[in-house]
Amino acid sequence: MSLFSLKNKSILITGSSKGIGKSIAHQSALMGANVIISSRKMDACEETAKEINDDIGKQVAFPIACNIADDDQLKNLVDKTIQVLGGIDSLICNAA
Repeated sequence: MSLFSLKNKSILITGSSKGIGKSIAHQSALMGANVIISSRKMDACEETAKEINDDIGKQVAFPIACNIADDDQLKNLVDKTIQVLGGIDSLICNAA
């Protein structure tokens, strides 16, 4: 039994291709959220998104590479997240 639902929520999670960020993304997706998987390396983002999507059974995780030390990449991350998910309900800053 879940204590709460994240159904139809859009969550941007930096540093989410592995470790704690990956776990946060996976658990959020299990609770109904759509999540952005973000880290510096696109291949790692794609791999994590595929793993989550395969487990959930539908596309709920979307990869967007970003180095948070680069202002232009951060702007692109936010812009693409809004384009893909329609907005951002929650931001989890896990990178670095």
